Amino acid sequence: MKESRQSQAVVGGVKLQNAGIVFIILAAVLIALLSYTVLKVSAFYSEFTRTSQTYAQLENAAESYQDAAAFLTSNARDFVSTGRRLYLDGYFRELYETRRCETAQNQLRQYGSPEIVSLCDEAEQISISQQKQDLYAMCLFVDSLGMKRSDFHTDFDSVELSAADAGLSAAAKQRKAQNLIYSDAYETEMHELNRIIEQCQDSIVETGIVYQRTSSQLLRSLMRLQSLLIGINIALMCAILYIGYYLILKPQHNIVQRMADHEELPLEGVHELQYIASTYNSIFEENRSIRDQLSFEAVHDKLTGLYNRREFDRRRAQGGYGTLVLIDIDEFKKYNDTYGHETGDRVLVRVADVLRQFFRKDDIICRYGGDEFAVLMHGVNDARKDRLEKRCIEIQQVLNQEEDRIPPVTLSIGIALEDRKTETNDVFRDADTALYEVKKHGRNGYTFYNPAH
Repeated sequence: MKESRQSQAVVGGVKLQNAGIVFIILAAVLIALLSYTVLKVSAFYSEFTRTSQTYAQLENAAESYQDAAAFLTSNARDFVSTGRRLYLDGYFRELYETRRCETAQNQLRQYGSPEIVSLCDEAEQISISQQKQDLYAMCLFVDSLGMKRSDFHTDFDSVELSAADAGLSAAAKQRKAQNLIYSDAYETEMHELNRIIEQCQDSIVETGIVYQRTSSQLLRSLMRLQSLLIGINIALMCAILYIGYYLILKPQHNIVQRMADHEELPLEGVHELQYIASTYNSIFEENRSIRDQLSFEAVHDKLTGLYNRREFDRRRAQGGYGTLVLIDIDEFKKYNDTYGHETGDRVLVRVADVLRQFFRKDDIICRYGGDEFAVLMHGVNDARKDRLEKRCIEIQQVLNQEEDRIPPVTLSIGIALEDRKTETNDVFRDADTALYEVKKHGRNGYTFYNPAH
């Protein structure tokens, strides 16, 4: 209204012809300015899209780096454990042909921040150290076979064994090779590498969120300018009222409102606004998916999908669950040693699935450790323990059967009921005591806590 009164005041002092010229010039200027802001928005979102894609590529690169490093370690360990040539070939094919580590490092260095580049350098140093250990261990194993190194790979020609290692027997060389890449020091380096890569991923996500927030503020400024120009054009040219209100102003208002409410934007209005909404929605959905995934992974075990140890400790601290069932897979190491780590993982997944099948929906089932599971329950006392006993027997019966080439599994189960007679009043210690009794008497069974233990 203020701008309309100002226009009328100008008209009042000017002839119609001059006013028309002034309005035409003013409209042309306003249209030019409006066009300029539209172009700026389009350019901004083009840049926004490219930058968002770059962040996505960086996240994929970090994940690829982590997968490649794990793949190299897995193949090196499988080779010195089994002596199968395919693991050695897979190792060098990843190192010299697929080269995911190198490709990921190049991407992170090219597009990453100084912090990411620094983390990438740290990760590279650890990767080089692990690859040297892998090569030395695999060379020891090749020598133990009494074969020429060159028959396996030319990289072995540059490896010089220490005098002590060179003098070992074939069996001792194989043990030494396995110890090298199954050692605590090697595991520590692996955990450090994963920590650095996860820190790199966190830095990428954090930088992306800051960029999105800054871009949102810039978008608001551009939209406010567009609103002003559209309002003036509506006052000057009634002919564009429909376009200004239904295709620009109203959709734009919805966009700003939904952005303020952190909601997805409707695909309506002119092409530019739909382009803005579509790009924003894609980023919004991607960020929501990332947040949901991070939230899920924070409380769940990645392999089995059960609650992890952190969530177990949190639920236990909250209280409300008086009964605890501790479950160990008997001699789990033999599955990894005999059938390989992939089968070992499948055993863990199968056990997790069977536990879900037989326990109640409101029971808290957790993967407490490598081959250790825990179930928090409420409402299970001595009068109702027969149901729990039946459940334990049925679980053992199912797992004792081979399924989908997964070997039979036996469990040791220790149970502490909520109304038990106890000296410690520590449900975890009591359940662990019961579990120890099962293991002491040959495993493959269950028992309830008894103070006499």
